[in-house]
Amino acid sequence: MKLLHKRNGLFMKSLKHAWFDAVQANDLKNMQLIFILSGMFIDTPDYQGYTALMNAAKNNNVAIASWLLQMGADVTNVHRKVVYKKTRSFTSAAGSVFKFACSKSSLQVAQLLYATGKISMQDIQDGLVAALNYFAGENILGLINLEANYQTVVWLLSLGASLDEVDEQGRSLFLLASRWAPLQVIQLLWNSGKFSLDTIDHEGKNALLQAIDLPARSKMLVYRKKNQLVVVSWLIDLGIDVTHKNKQGASAWLIAARRGHLEILEMLHATNKININEQDNQGNTALMYAHDPEIVQKLVC
Repeated sequence: MKLLHKRNGLFMKSLKHAWFDAVQANDLKNMQLIFILSGMFIDTPDYQGYTALMNAAKNNNVAIASWLLQMGADVTNVHRKVVYKKTRSFTSAAGSVFKFACSKSSLQVAQLLYATGKISMQDIQDGLVAALNYFAGENILGLINLEANYQTVVWLLSLGASLDEVDEQGRSLFLLASRWAPLQVIQLLWNSGKFSLDTIDHEGKNALLQAIDLPARSKMLVYRKKNQLVVVSWLIDLGIDVTHKNKQGASAWLIAARRGHLEILEMLHATNKININEQDNQGNTALMYAHDPEIVQKLVC
């Protein structure tokens, strides 16, 4: 009897691992087979704390999400931060299944979840904030999802999501969107008439500083770079104060030099409103901040 029990335990353990493998591979057929054999694991989180429904939401897999919901998957499950004891490292921040769907612009999955009637207004609000933090992935799918991101934001607003949200850093939704969101999403928020170009966060950063204060790594995605440039250009054309400084005394000019944004430096210089020798609170100039040889050459000349 003990041997049989042990064998059953090993069998279930192997099924559990097979389930997680199938979930990671988006393998619906194997997921269905394992569920038939075990009748379990639908809401079992993996080692990172994600359930199968959360993974389907993150991967925009409508077929798997639909099947999981039919099988009774828990829509209200919330992902918790997981600590790895050996490394003391953490997984990503906590979030609901609905939030994951919105953050990945998985609009059809989000609509399936909403149709269950178990999505609260707080979920919708969290979903909007997550959608505004969206940026394209490193493959063609990320680029395809740009329109889906816009449609996701429009849909969430139609459900009653508030534009009055301010995060713990004092950023309005307009400021938050200025960092990563596609230009058409930022324009959608601006056209609501609820935001001002003078709005700043707790660090004193306006929308222009939000858009510029991002690293210009050599591996920076083509989309992200292109979107950043059109957002900065649009904000300048809109009349945002290009000389505004944050609490450290850093303006768009200094931040662009520090971050290595040559094209943005050229945009700012073209406004004829920039003091190229301006200093922050520590006395640093753009030339002192610049580490890109091309930028240094431009500043010296």
